[in-house]
Amino acid sequence: HGRERARQRQRQRQRGARKQGKGQEERRTKTMSAGAAWRKLVSTNLKELRFHFSQTSQGSKGLRDFVQTNYKDLKTVNPTFPFLVRECEGIEAKIWARYELGVEKSISVEGLDVANVEKSVQQLVKEKPT
Repeated sequence: HGRERARQRQRQRQRGARKQGKGQEERRTKTMSAGAAWRKLVSTNLKELRFHFSQTSQGSKGLRDFVQTNYKDLKTVNPTFPFLVRECEGIEAKIWARYELGVEKSISVEGLDVANVEKSVQQLVKEKPT
């Protein structure tokens, strides 16, 4: 009789732990999806996104790091969208966005860190050209 109670308590603890873990996972997913919602708009609002930077320049470091850490996620969410990475020695770090009807816009991200580069990309993605 004592062993049966011990098993019941153990099962209850396991169920409680699973429920807590599930809640944490749901919160984590909601947070990630809220922060990355702009990534789904890329293929809807743009026709092409180009990243121009130098392979060695310190001013291009933020954009290089952004591409290195985010390219896979961006491509996973937008598998057929053209993300073009252009490396050229000594070039200014810029992001180019092409919209409907061939309208293009660029933002210089020279000297910016990864967080500010991401904000610049978000700005281009969310913007509707006139």
